[in-house]
Amino acid sequence: MIEKLLSFLTKQKIGQHLLFWLFSFVFLSFMEYSTTHGPIASIVLKQFINVAFYATMVYGNIYYLIPNYFQDKRYPAYFLVLILFVIIVTPIYSFLLYIIAFNDPFEKAELLKLKNYYYFFNFFIVGASTVFVIIKDWIFQKREKRELENRNMQSELNFLKSQINPHFLFNTLNSLYALTLKKSDKAPDVVIKLSEMMRYMLYECNEKFVPLENELIYLQNYIELEKLRQPDSIHIDFRIEGNTDSLMIAPLIIISFLENAFKHGISTSIDFGFVNIHFRISGQILEFKIENSKTEFQQKQNNKIGGIGLINAQKRLDMIYPDQHTLEIIDTQELYTVLLNINLNNEI
Repeated sequence: MIEKLLSFLTKQKIGQHLLFWLFSFVFLSFMEYSTTHGPIASIVLKQFINVAFYATMVYGNIYYLIPNYFQDKRYPAYFLVLILFVIIVTPIYSFLLYIIAFNDPFEKAELLKLKNYYYFFNFFIVGASTVFVIIKDWIFQKREKRELENRNMQSELNFLKSQINPHFLFNTLNSLYALTLKKSDKAPDVVIKLSEMMRYMLYECNEKFVPLENELIYLQNYIELEKLRQPDSIHIDFRIEGNTDSLMIAPLIIISFLENAFKHGISTSIDFGFVNIHFRISGQILEFKIENSKTEFQQKQNNKIGGIGLINAQKRLDMIYPDQHTLEIIDTQELYTVLLNINLNNEI
């Protein structure tokens, strides 16, 4: 029974209100008794009337005046009705206090002396409830706006991430198709690597963050797949420095840069080309550098490298790691370089 009562008072809205007024009643009674040492029954009755009228004015303001006047932006009418409300309620309140003080001439004299003060105090009580509602609504609207922005951001992130998988799959299946046409012995290895990568994308990439080690293994599989379909004249250098333990990263955040490098660096340059990939982990900072050669056609035409995958990667970085990453792209006539630093402290 006691547990149910405590749960009602602390978890239910009406219980929380009752608890607040009960605390106010006890506090006011204690404060008056500690200063006057008057009869307990008289003090309890007086503070009961105080709390009852305070509650009446506060709830009358919150549930009637504010919804019907203030929230409709009828501010002059609201303040006029609010003043009239206080002017009507205060004499009734003062009269009741005067009645319960009939055996105490000193208390009666004090009530008559302070009767004008009660108007100002009651107006302050009602005004404070208005300020409370304004602040509460502002906090609620701000929280709703933030939640809406988070939902929109998450939807856009899911959309951008969903575009990565078909983009990668399209490129890989094209390579696999070319190998099968040639009846190459490399085709089964491509299928195995592709299945491992698809398993990672389907079952591990649904989380907001994944272990950095798993992401690097995924990228290694991608590079091994690329090596399978490239001639021996193509140079691919892949290095990892540092400790990946306990670090987490947004999944598929780097793959687009690799795809972009292989697509423009060597896929269109069969005779010669290179891709250099370097990861360096220092504390919680991931430093990523990738550079690729450019074909003679690209050099002559001064073609700009990049597509939807690269644009999506930049968008995801801005959304997931705002103020926690730096991205620099250097596009010269012969070389395309991406320099990316990410702070992997996901608690920031």
